[in-house]
Amino acid sequence: MTTRLRDEAKRHALQLRQEAIREAHTRVARGFLRMARRAFHLARTEAAPMNLSTPELKTPCQPLS
Repeated sequence: MTTRLRDEAKRHALQLRQEAIREAHTRVARGFLRMARRAFHLARTEAAPMNLSTPELKTPCQPLS
């Protein structure tokens, strides 16, 4: 009877270990995706014009002598 309980305990410990490994992989994948999204967002915001409401110059630049 004790061997049966021990086997069940080992099986349960193995299941818990496997669940922990799966959860760790999920956390790592989420972190990676979060970093990728941040990098993509940062790249998009840096590529966009900074100030869209800048009025154009009224007079052209003066030619150099």
